[in-house]
Amino acid sequence: MDNYNVDEAACTLYITCHLKNFISMYGPRGYRLLNARIGEMTQLAYLSAAVLKLDCGAALGVRAQVMKELLGLGQGEEVVLAFYLGTMQRPCFLFDFRLG
Repeated sequence: MDNYNVDEAACTLYITCHLKNFISMYGPRGYRLLNARIGEMTQLAYLSAAVLKLDCGAALGVRAQVMKELLGLGQGEEVVLAFYLGTMQRPCFLFDFRLG
């Protein structure tokens, strides 16, 4: 998905966490551990989408407060990443390199 247009996404996955709880459990390294886990989940989502031949994209800049309300998240739970899935788009070629 070139611009991660929510209107074009057939499905959106949201990864959420309780950041304060995670850091209190794991200390200062908690933030790094959380980022590693989020990266792992995102990579698995990308691989799964590729196997299913779906277009996809991850976005960190989610309108967190709006999404928290729409998803009904509890106190302290944050949206950390959105993963958009859609049907495979036809490639857009800017130049035709074929000869003859």
